Amino acid sequence: LLPEPGAVQQAIALARRPVAEVMISPVPTVSPDTDLRRVARAFLDTGLPGLPVTDEAGHCTGFIPRTDILRAMVADPPLDLWS
Repeated sequence: LLPEPGAVQQAIALARRPVAEVMISPVPTVSPDTDLRRVARAFLDTGLPGLPVTDEAGHCTGFIPRTDILRAMVADPPLDLWS
């Protein structure tokens, strides 16, 4: 949604838009025990940079960004997880 560099007025207009105009609903979420492959699939399906993590009651308990998936893959890559 960001305008071209130097487009100050356009940036101001974007910043004044209500959240309802740019949000998605329902919000895709994952649970703390969702396996990494499913989280990765959710990122690919939605194009979002991160997902809220919710408990059984639907309360937000955290947030997982795409970079955490990459870190997990690089730090401790069990080969059968990604095959």
